[in-house]
Amino acid sequence: MTNLALIAILLRLLASCLTAEETSQGSLIAQWDQASLKRGEERYAQTCQICHGTVAEVGQFPDALRFSQGKFKNGAAPHEMFQTIKHGFGQFMPAHPSMSNQEIYDVIHFLRERFVKPHNPSQYVKIDETYLAKASTMKLVAQQNKLPPWLMMDYGPTMSATYNLGAYSVMKGIAVRLDPGHGGVTKGRSWILFDQDTLQPAAGWEGVFSDYKIISLAGNRVPDDQHQRLSNIRFAMPNEPAWANPATGDFKDLRFVGRDQKRYGPLPLAWGRFVGVHYQQDRPIIEYRIAKRRILERYTSSEPGVFQRTLHISEGPHPLKHRLAPIEIAVAYSADSDIKISTENGFHILNIPAGEEIRFHCHLSPGKPQGLTKLEAASSIPNLKSLAASPKAPRWKAVIKKKVQPHEDNAPYVVDELTQPKPNPWNCRTRLGGLDFFNDPNKAAVCTWDGDVWLIDDITTSEISWRRICTGLFQPLGLRIINGEIYVTCRDQIARLVDRNNDREIDFVEAFNSDHQVTTHWHEFTSGLAVDQKGYFYYVKAGRHGSPALVEHHGTVIQVDPDGKHSRVVATGFRATNGINNTPDGRLFMSDQEGTWNPENKIIEIHPDAQNPKFFGFTLGYHHLGEKAADDDSVTHPFVWVHRDVDRSPSQILFADSKRWGPMSQKILSLSYGTGSIYHIMTDEVNGVKQGAVVAIDMQDHGRNHVLTGLMRGKFNSKDGQLYTCGLADWASSRTTAEGIYRVRYTGKASYTPVALKNYQNGILLEFSAPLKGINSKQSSLRHWPIIRTPKYGMRSTPHEKTNIPVKEFHLIEDQRAVFIECDMVTAWISELQLELIKANGNPHRIKLHNTAYQLRSRYELTK
Repeated sequence: MTNLALIAILLRLLASCLTAEETSQGSLIAQWDQASLKRGEERYAQTCQICHGTVAEVGQFPDALRFSQGKFKNGAAPHEMFQTIKHGFGQFMPAHPSMSNQEIYDVIHFLRERFVKPHNPSQYVKIDETYLAKASTMKLVAQQNKLPPWLMMDYGPTMSATYNLGAYSVMKGIAVRLDPGHGGVTKGRSWILFDQDTLQPAAGWEGVFSDYKIISLAGNRVPDDQHQRLSNIRFAMPNEPAWANPATGDFKDLRFVGRDQKRYGPLPLAWGRFVGVHYQQDRPIIEYRIAKRRILERYTSSEPGVFQRTLHISEGPHPLKHRLAPIEIAVAYSADSDIKISTENGFHILNIPAGEEIRFHCHLSPGKPQGLTKLEAASSIPNLKSLAASPKAPRWKAVIKKKVQPHEDNAPYVVDELTQPKPNPWNCRTRLGGLDFFNDPNKAAVCTWDGDVWLIDDITTSEISWRRICTGLFQPLGLRIINGEIYVTCRDQIARLVDRNNDREIDFVEAFNSDHQVTTHWHEFTSGLAVDQKGYFYYVKAGRHGSPALVEHHGTVIQVDPDGKHSRVVATGFRATNGINNTPDGRLFMSDQEGTWNPENKIIEIHPDAQNPKFFGFTLGYHHLGEKAADDDSVTHPFVWVHRDVDRSPSQILFADSKRWGPMSQKILSLSYGTGSIYHIMTDEVNGVKQGAVVAIDMQDHGRNHVLTGLMRGKFNSKDGQLYTCGLADWASSRTTAEGIYRVRYTGKASYTPVALKNYQNGILLEFSAPLKGINSKQSSLRHWPIIRTPKYGMRSTPHEKTNIPVKEFHLIEDQRAVFIECDMVTAWISELQLELIKANGNPHRIKLHNTAYQLRSRYELTK
C-alpha cells in the first residue's frame, strides 16, 4: 500500500471522527472515486457547461475560463478551486452558495480528470502526501443534510411549466395532482397534465412527479432543456388539437409553425382558447372554450392506474367532437345526456350535439377494462358549474409578520430591508420578480419566480405582514395592479387574479391573454408589465441567447389589447430583456443586455409600431430583415449604451414619480439585476436625437452602494414617497443573496449624484443638486471607444482601443453646482467620464459615468 493510499484511509477515518457540524477539504478529496466523478459530470452539465463549454465546444460566455486550455486566475489547487466556485471570483464568476461542499468537490474532481489532466497539464496540481495533510486541516462547516429547496416547497395543487413526455414537450402545461394529501402538487402519486395550447389532458402519470431540471427550480442551464421530464406515463395524447375545428370538423393543426417546423402557441381564437383555473382547495377546475361553448374540466383518481375526467359543456350552437383517449386506453363513461363514444383513427371520440349543456364523466385506464365499468357505475357526476361559482374557504391562512430592518440616515439614500416571510408553513422561496401597490398604498402585491403571489400589508410601517394568496404560476416576472385587480406576466400568459368571495385569496387565475409562444430554451424569460394611457398592455420576451429564434415572439416587445383578446409584436431585435415600464406621460422604457450582436448593454425608449416594428439590433431574434439585420443602418439604436463595468445587467427602468425623493425626484432610474445598484438615467436630446448618460446614485446599504440581491422591479409609494424595490439572484449577477425586498429612502442629506448632463462641442456640462468644493483633476479622466456589432459576445472578443479625450480644464460654475469639463468633445456611442469630486465637507466622492453622444450642441460659452 502506498503512503498516499494510506493517508487517504486515515483521512476517511478522520472524517468519521469530525463533529456533525464540520468536515475537511482533505476528507472530501479522499472520497473521490468513480461515483463522485459521475456526479461531478452531471452537475457540471447542469450548472457550468453553458458558460465554460466542453473540451470540444466553447461556452456561451467569453470571459468564462476554458478549463482544457486556460490559466486558473484564482489558483488551480483543489482548495483554491473550491473557494472560486463557492464564493465567486472577480465580477463575472458568481458564487454558488446553493451547491453543497460535496457537490463542489465532485465538480472539481471531474474538471481535474476530464479537462485539466489530459488537456491542460500545467494547471494540474498533483495530490501528494503533503497536500492531503494540509487539506485535512482546512475545516468546512458541513451543510445540513436536507432536501434541496425545490423539493421541500409546497407549490399548491397545480404547477404550470413545460413538461417532456418523451415524444414531445407540452410547452404550456398545467400539472394537476389527483390524489388527496398534504404537501402540494409535487408530493402526490398520480397526476394529469393539461396542455393550454391543444386544450387537452396530454398525459397521465404516476410515481415520481418529475426530475425538476429547469432553471427556476434546480438551476439547470442546459440551453434547450427547460422541461421537466416525466416518467411512468400511463397514457399520452399526441401533440395535436384534441377538439375538432368547429368550422371544418377536422383536427388539422393550424397553430403557428416555428422555424424548426414544429407547432407553437394556442389554437386560432375562433377555434378555442384556454380561459383559466378555478381553485377549489385541492380540486382545481380548468376552464377553456371551444367555439362559443364553455368547457369546465376536473381530474381525480380513485385508485392507482385509473384516471377520472369530469366535463361540463355549456349550451351552444356548435356540435363538438373530442378525442377522449387513444384506443388502447380503456374507457368507462356516463353522462346526463344520451351521447355516445365512437372510435376513429385510433382514438375514442366523444361526439357532443349542439344545443343544451352536458355533464360527462369517465374513467380512463391502460388496464382494468372490467373494473372500470363498476367504478363508473358507482360514481356521480359533480356539478362543476356550481362548484366553480362557489369558492371555498382560504387555503393559505397563515399571516407572517416581520420587522423592517431600518438603516441609519448616514447617506442621501439608504436601504431599509423588508424581512422575507421565512420560515413559512410551505417552505416557499420568495425570489421576487414583480411588485405593485393597491389604491391603499399600505398594501402591495409581489410575485415570485417560483410561481406564487403574496400580499404585503402595512408595507410603509416598521412591521409588515405577508400572506400567500396564489400558487402554481409559470415563472412570473412582472406584476401590475389595475383598478384593484392583479395582473401577472408569466411565461405562458398574462394572468388576471380574481378573488370572488373577498377572502383575500385567489379563487380564479384567468388567462387574460395566452397568445404566448413558448419553447424549451432556458433563456427566453418573459418579463415586465406596462400599461399605457389607452389601456394597452406591454411585456417583453427575451431571445434564445446565442441561438436563432424559432417563434415570432423571440426577442420582441408584445402589445396586448385592453380586453386581452389580441396581441401583436411592436418592436424586435432584443436579446436578454428584463422588464418594461412606462412613465406617467406614456413613454415606454426597457433595457437589453450585451451578448451576441449586442456589443454593450442598452437603455431603450420604445415607440410601439405593429405595422413596421423597429429593429434594435439582435439579429438572432425573430425578424424579417434577413442579412440586412447585420447592417447598422437597419438598427434603431438605444439612447444610452452602458458598459458592463458600470452595470453588467440593467433590469427595469422606472420614473421617480415622487416629490419626496430629493434630487432624484421626477428623474428616470434604472435598477440593476447585475449589481444590485440603482442608476440615474440622464437624457440629453440634441437636434431631435435622443441620447443620455447613466451613473449610480449615492445609495448606502450598510457600507455598500448596492443591496445583496439583484434588483428586478420597483415602484414609488404614494404615501411615503419612497422607492420599494425587490429582486432575486440566480444567473449572471454579481449579487448572490437569492431574494430581497427593500425600501430605498431619501434622508435629506446632500447628494452628489449628477442630476443633468449636456454634451457640447467644447465639453460636457454636468449639474449637481449640492455645491462642490472642487474636482481632483489628477483622479479624473475622460475616454471613449468604438462600439462594433458582431456575432461575437459583446465587445470582449473584438479588438478596440479606449482613446483618451484630453481635458483642458474643469470649471466649477453656477454657484459651484455644476462643472463644465472643457475638452474637444467627440461624438461617440459610448464615452466614460470618471470624476473625483470634492464634496463641500472636503471628502472625496468618486463617480463613473457612461455617456452616449450621437450629436453635440454648439459651443458652450463660459462666462468669466
